[in-house]
Amino acid sequence: MIEKIRGWNRTLLELEMGIVLFGLAVQITGVWFAKDKVDYSAGIWLGILIAMWAAAHMAYVLNRAFSGPEEDVTKRMARGSVIRYVAIVLAYGAVVLSGAGNPVLAFIGIMGLKVAAYIQPFTHKFTNWIFHETDPVPEPLLEEETEQNKEEE
Repeated sequence: MIEKIRGWNRTLLELEMGIVLFGLAVQITGVWFAKDKVDYSAGIWLGILIAMWAAAHMAYVLNRAFSGPEEDVTKRMARGSVIRYVAIVLAYGAVVLSGAGNPVLAFIGIMGLKVAAYIQPFTHKFTNWIFHETDPVPEPLLEEETEQNKEEE
């Protein structure tokens, strides 16, 4: 199973892991103070699911945008972003209108995508530990290589 997971998009895996960790932290810390624990939990996890979908969609759009012709990258990324934002607003609106969960906590769950981006360096170290990997040590460029790059530009 570990070998199968190694083939996944590592950054997406780390982002999804951060979203779930954020959801667990909000769930564990806040559920004790909530009057309606089911509404609290439903709201946060619906928001987390929306955030996880948004992260996966973002990875999909980036992969597609950079795999096609270079002149269309900006257009493809903009189209994907608009689709993602509209879908997030519609999903959040469905949570609000249906009363399926606490709308404030659903919004906090959606913001888990932002939190996960900030804690990605920590989730990256954690996944490196799980997969027994290390990041390559960056080395300075040789003087010849930098001069060659300047001549090419």
